[in-house]
Amino acid sequence: MKDFSIELIWTKVQMVATLIGGWLGYFLGGLDGLLIALIIFVFDVPAPRLVREIVSSVSVATVPSSMIVVGATLGNARLLDALKEKSVYLISLVRLVLIPAIVLFVLRFLTDDPVLLANCVILAACPSAVLVAILSLQYGTDAVYASKGILVTTALSMITLPVWAYILG
Repeated sequence: MKDFSIELIWTKVQMVATLIGGWLGYFLGGLDGLLIALIIFVFDVPAPRLVREIVSSVSVATVPSSMIVVGATLGNARLLDALKEKSVYLISLVRLVLIPAIVLFVLRFLTDDPVLLANCVILAACPSAVLVAILSLQYGTDAVYASKGILVTTALSMITLPVWAYILG
């Protein structure tokens, strides 16, 4: 039930941002979207069945669609080019090692729960999301480079995630 509200709120935020335009649209859209999401969460406002079904149907296609976008973007780059890009390895080091280490360091002072600590660190150690490439395409930045980053961080996470799991016990 609450999953639907996040997707609906984000759609509303995008609509407001498009209508108003510029950074002001994003600010206003995010602010009122946050308030609406808070009201839905606090008062457990039920969504109409039709809205739930539509959002559920659309959300099922999200992951396959994002994989198609990344695949099409990577189609413009050679695999070896992605592996030869040195800056992607620096980004991967930050994303897969440095950020989880900072999360581990900070959360050790904030919680005694080892399960909560492990969950937060493992989530922080996950590879770059496909959303990076989609946003790169949407805003006209280097989507091929973003896709290379996704490819390399995903490949390297096959090594770093088990290491983090071992460190966390």
